[in-house]
Amino acid sequence: MSKKLFICLLLIVLLPLSVLGWLGHKLSVQDRTQVQMNIQRILQGRLEDTRSQLHSILQKLEKQLLRDLRQQTFTVDALRQYTQQQPMVRQTFWLDANNTLLFPRKTQALNAQERAFLERTRRIWSGQVILIERGNDQSEVGSPFPTPRSAPSIQTKRNNQQRLPKQRAQKRFPSTRPSQRAYRSYQPPPLQQSSRQARQQRRLGRKRTLSSGKIAQMLRGWSLSSMRTAQNPPPASHAWLAWYWAEGLHLLFWRQTRNGQIVGVEIDRIILMAHLIQELPTTTHLKGRIKLRDERGEIIHQWGGYDEPKGQKALASLRLQAPLYSWSLAYYGPENDNLAAFEGQLYLNLGLMIGFVALGLLALAFYLYWEYSRDMREASQKVTFVTQVSHELKTPLTNIRLYAELLENRIDEEDPKAHRYTHVIVTESQRLSRLITNILTFSKRQKESLSLHPRALDIDELIERILEQFAPTLTSKGFTIERQLSSAQHVYADPDAIEQIIGNLLSNVEKYAASGQWVKVMSGTIDDHTVYVDVSDKGPGIPTGHKHKIFQPFFRGSDRLSDGVTGTGIGLSIARELAQMQQGTLHVLDRTKGTTFRLTLPTPQRAKG
Repeated sequence: MSKKLFICLLLIVLLPLSVLGWLGHKLSVQDRTQVQMNIQRILQGRLEDTRSQLHSILQKLEKQLLRDLRQQTFTVDALRQYTQQQPMVRQTFWLDANNTLLFPRKTQALNAQERAFLERTRRIWSGQVILIERGNDQSEVGSPFPTPRSAPSIQTKRNNQQRLPKQRAQKRFPSTRPSQRAYRSYQPPPLQQSSRQARQQRRLGRKRTLSSGKIAQMLRGWSLSSMRTAQNPPPASHAWLAWYWAEGLHLLFWRQTRNGQIVGVEIDRIILMAHLIQELPTTTHLKGRIKLRDERGEIIHQWGGYDEPKGQKALASLRLQAPLYSWSLAYYGPENDNLAAFEGQLYLNLGLMIGFVALGLLALAFYLYWEYSRDMREASQKVTFVTQVSHELKTPLTNIRLYAELLENRIDEEDPKAHRYTHVIVTESQRLSRLITNILTFSKRQKESLSLHPRALDIDELIERILEQFAPTLTSKGFTIERQLSSAQHVYADPDAIEQIIGNLLSNVEKYAASGQWVKVMSGTIDDHTVYVDVSDKGPGIPTGHKHKIFQPFFRGSDRLSDGVTGTGIGLSIARELAQMQQGTLHVLDRTKGTTFRLTLPTPQRAKG
């Protein structure tokens, strides 16, 4: 197999496979991204279901509190009794229509729990708590509460002294330990958010400080039930209020009566968390793990059978709805299990597809190679056949030519007709002899079995002998033959090869330059080591675009039968090959009219040196 054929067959196989592999890789990347998005949507959906469950729990709590507060008698004793009867209620409060705190007040005989409540909410009643007004681009439609990032900050001198009694925490919520340190200006850890959400967060409204006369305006928010009905719902008669204290997020729920008074409760943080945990799943059959975190990032509750490695990031996270804005849900799970299974199947399918295509291309390449080899065998058989026939023709043709020349010499000059007949026989036999010689030379060159026998010879003498052979034919066709043989150097070449080269050039003059009826053969020296032989004519010349093609095998300037030109198209190809095999060259010189072929040959000194 030739090198070019091997490269072509290799490209036939590799190029489609490379393109297919590249396209497959691009599609796999797109599919992987799509799968990641689908997985993310599924995980977000799970978290949204849990968030909706928590929200519905708060809605039920809101309805229960509304029923209780509607039936509640507005007296100090009744409010204290209600606080003691309801585990979820940590403290009740009461404002009159002028927004004055009626219970609990410092002027009243208060117990420790009520005094602690006043301390926790001191900034609210004094109007010094800082809230952030929300603009039109709210993250939750209709929500009156600040986002976790912009939650109100409350500071007191006794922040570091506020502690939740350990006994109370263990009694009400044994599974959760409150933090033993107070904190200032707490900002809950942000969840991952897009740049658009971050810009919306920065565009939130301006800060303002509430005066005591605007407490009612601060309390008049929206209830959970009204959050879905309108983008800017009207003020409701009940709502939630969230603020931060030493333990973390605290909730107030209030209701306004028809006479303008406000009664509300503070929700016990520990009991609320215990109630939420009771409603949440505890199963370990979940492949992943869902964690409910508070505003400080501490785990309130978790469920699922997956134990995430240290430092693993959540695959999905979601903030809760109002009023638990600062709490969040996070999903943890094996990051690459589903994706790895998908990728494994994807690459398996891609590999199988590429494998089948590769087998098909290999089969195609083998078929092409087999067909090419068969064509080459058939061509070789044809060449062998032509060569054998040429060999068989050469011997009888040589005898015909020999006896025709002997007969021509014996015929009396007084019999011009017989002399003309024998001359035609000699001329045609010479032409056939040259044709057979060219065929045999071309066949040997194809089989790389062509060999020459160079020696020192007089090129001018050889040219004279060749011209004597062609003179009768050229003269009979009206050609004028000029010779200018002035080579003072011998050449180192095979005389039979030189005769074949010059014979092919003169044969072309006879075929293609008959209109000029002139041929000139000139020899000379280019330098001390190179001899040249020029064969010129005054024919139509060779087109510029054909000057390099004429030396290609089987190229003919015209194949039309009407041109009256016969030949095989291998003469010039053989002539150049023979010249190059003898360290010489054969090329066309630039002429304004006609054609000139130049043959260069080495001298014996150059050839042997």
